[in-house]
Amino acid sequence: MEEIIEARPFRNLRELFFNEEGKWRHSKVNKTCFGALCQIEAFTSLQEFQDGDLDNHRQLYHLIVDNYEQIRKSNEGKSKWHDKLESIGDKNREEVDKLISVYAKTKMPEMEEAARALVLDANVMDWTYIDHLIDSLKTLEHPKPRRQLQIDRCMERIEKNGERREKILERIDAFFDLDEAMGAVGHIEDWSRDEKIRLYQEITSAINNALVFPPEVMKRITKTVMPSVCEIPGGEKAVAWGCAAEIVKKTTKKGKEFYRIRMIDDQNRSCWLRVWGKFFNWGEERGQKVYYEPPAFSYWLMEVDVCPNWGASTAAFKMRRIPLADD
Repeated sequence: MEEIIEARPFRNLRELFFNEEGKWRHSKVNKTCFGALCQIEAFTSLQEFQDGDLDNHRQLYHLIVDNYEQIRKSNEGKSKWHDKLESIGDKNREEVDKLISVYAKTKMPEMEEAARALVLDANVMDWTYIDHLIDSLKTLEHPKPRRQLQIDRCMERIEKNGERREKILERIDAFFDLDEAMGAVGHIEDWSRDEKIRLYQEITSAINNALVFPPEVMKRITKTVMPSVCEIPGGEKAVAWGCAAEIVKKTTKKGKEFYRIRMIDDQNRSCWLRVWGKFFNWGEERGQKVYYEPPAFSYWLMEVDVCPNWGASTAAFKMRRIPLADD
C-alpha cells in the first residue's frame, strides 16, 4: 500500500495502473492488495466514479481482480503492436513514393502529376490505412508493360501490408479494453452496509465510523437527547439506544435461549447487553409471529436495566429496531 500512497494522486484508472511511459506502475502492489483497497472504498476520487463510468467499488473490485493479469500486461503488449502498425504506415508511404517515381523515371510528367493529385485528393491522415488511395491509383496504367509490372509489385506489397495490418488489429483487439471492461461490470450492485462494515473491519481491524454511525441516524438520536446504553450507570433503568456490533446466541443450563450483544456508540464506548426472548415481527395473519435473528450493526431503542454485578439486560420485546436507509 505504501507504493500506492507514495505515487498518489491518481486522476483515473489509467494513471492508477500505468506510469507516464505506459508501463505497469507497480512492483509491490498485487491483486490481493488492489482487492482490499476496493473493499474499503479507497478509490472514490477516481474520475471514473465522478463521470458515472463506475457506480460502486464492488464493480471496480471485479474489474481489477477478475482481469488483473490482462490489465497488467495490456498496455506494454498493445504498444508493441501499435509500433508495428506505425511501421506498416512507413512502408506504405515508401511504396507509394516508389510507385510515383516510376512515372518520373520514365519521363511521363502527366501521369506523375495525376498520381500526385490522387494522393493529395485522398487526404491521407494515417498511411497505415490507404486502401482508398490504392483503389484510385489502380485507375492509372503505365503504357509500358515492364514499368506497369514495377507499379503492380508496389501495389502487391501495399496489399500484403494491409493483410498484416488486419492481423495486427486483431491482436490489439484481443488485449484488455478498459472501457469495455467497465461496461461489463455495470450490472454489479454495491455491497450492503453490513458487508461494507464487515469488510472494513476485517481488512483494517477498525470500524468505519461513517458507515457504522450514519449521520442521518445520529442526527435523529441527538435530537432526542437519549443516552447510549453504554453510558447508563449500574443500578439504573433507562430507555437508551445502541448499535449491535457483535451478536452471540447462547443457551442457559436449563435450555433457555438468550443473546449476548456487544453494543457500541459513536463515542467509542461498548458494553455487553443480555437479551432474553426471541426477536419477531408481526406477520400478515392475526397473531402471527415471524421470528428473526438481529443483524449485526443494526440500531436499537431499548428499555434496559443495568445491574452493578451482571451488567445491562433487557427482553427482546422491549427493543425496537431503528430503520436505516438500506434496511
